[in-house]
Amino acid sequence: MQQLKVLKPYDYRTKYKGNMSHATHELKLFYNEFETEFFIFFTELINMCKQKTNELHELL
Repeated sequence: MQQLKVLKPYDYRTKYKGNMSHATHELKLFYNEFETEFFIFFTELINMCKQKTNELHELL
Protein backbone atom coordinates (compact mmCIF):
# COMPACT_ATOMS: atom_id res chain seq x y z
CA MET A 1 0.00 0.00 0.00
CA GLN A 2 1.28 3.46 -0.91
CA GLN A 3 2.53 5.71 1.87
CA LEU A 4 2.00 9.46 1.94
CA LYS A 5 5.39 11.04 2.59
CA VAL A 6 3.77 14.28 3.67
CA LEU A 7 2.15 12.47 6.62
CA LYS A 8 5.35 10.73 7.76
CA PRO A 9 6.41 13.54 10.18
CA TYR A 10 3.13 13.17 12.06
CA ASP A 11 4.10 9.64 13.04
CA TYR A 12 6.91 11.15 15.10
CA ARG A 13 4.87 13.99 16.63
CA THR A 14 2.45 11.81 18.54
CA LYS A 15 3.11 9.82 21.69
CA TYR A 16 1.43 6.77 20.21
CA LYS A 17 2.09 5.05 16.91
CA GLY A 18 -0.46 6.65 14.60
CA ASN A 19 0.79 5.32 11.26
CA MET A 20 -0.42 8.46 9.51
CA SER A 21 1.87 7.71 6.58
CA HIS A 22 -0.18 4.57 5.92
CA ALA A 23 -3.52 6.41 5.83
CA THR A 24 -3.81 6.46 2.04
CA HIS A 25 -6.56 3.85 1.91
CA GLU A 26 -8.76 5.58 4.49
CA LEU A 27 -8.15 9.00 2.96
CA LYS A 28 -9.30 7.79 -0.43
CA LEU A 29 -12.18 5.76 0.95
CA PHE A 30 -13.60 8.56 3.11
CA TYR A 31 -12.43 11.59 1.11
CA ASN A 32 -15.92 13.04 0.61
CA GLU A 33 -16.71 12.78 4.32
CA PHE A 34 -13.38 14.39 5.29
CA GLU A 35 -13.94 17.17 2.78
CA THR A 36 -17.48 17.85 3.99
CA GLU A 37 -16.43 17.92 7.65
CA PHE A 38 -13.46 20.16 6.85
CA PHE A 39 -15.56 22.75 5.03
CA ILE A 40 -18.17 22.78 7.80
CA PHE A 41 -15.41 23.30 10.38
CA PHE A 42 -13.54 25.87 8.32
CA THR A 43 -16.69 27.90 7.65
CA GLU A 44 -17.40 27.96 11.39
CA LEU A 45 -13.79 28.95 12.07
CA ILE A 46 -13.95 31.86 9.61
CA ASN A 47 -17.22 33.08 11.10
CA MET A 48 -15.85 32.87 14.64
CA CYS A 49 -12.73 34.82 13.64
CA LYS A 50 -14.84 37.54 12.01
CA GLN A 51 -17.02 37.75 15.12
CA LYS A 52 -14.04 38.01 17.46
CA THR A 53 -12.37 40.57 15.20
CA ASN A 54 -15.53 42.71 15.27
CA GLU A 55 -15.70 42.41 19.06
CA LEU A 56 -12.09 43.55 19.37
CA HIS A 57 -12.68 46.50 17.04
CA GLU A 58 -15.61 47.58 19.19
CA LEU A 59 -13.36 47.63 22.25
CA LEU A 60 -10.89 49.97 20.56
